[in-house]
Amino acid sequence: MLLSTFVGSEPVHSVKRYDRKTKTALQVQYPDIISQYNHHMGGVDLLDSIVGCYKIVLRSKKSYFRLFYHLLDLSVINAWLLYRRVSVTKCLNRNKTINLADFKKEVATVLCMTGKHTLGKRVRPSELNQQSGYTHSS
Repeated sequence: MLLSTFVGSEPVHSVKRYDRKTKTALQVQYPDIISQYNHHMGGVDLLDSIVGCYKIVLRSKKSYFRLFYHLLDLSVINAWLLYRRVSVTKCLNRNKTINLADFKKEVATVLCMTGKHTLGKRVRPSELNQQSGYTHSS
């Protein structure tokens, strides 16, 4: 069973298939949604195989946690694929592009460092406003 909002069952295509019982070739009709699926399925299969390489493993009974981490995996993988595409189009050295595991580590490091204005030094909010040049006037 297939469901699509993109394409319907029309037009109907036909293809020859071999029937083992009668040992003859038969004409089988199939809807257009099948041909569209077969045409575009390579990208989805590739993405699923890449997700399986370095998947975030979480054992939880809450389905929304698993869904969140799956969407996070998809986002990071899409960002990595864009990074690779840009590095190829900019004619950068192909050997210098980082692999997916290192890319995920770099993303995690950068996300952990966001919001840290100083390394190891505590700063009061009033000092932070003075450093950034922001003054509060009433």
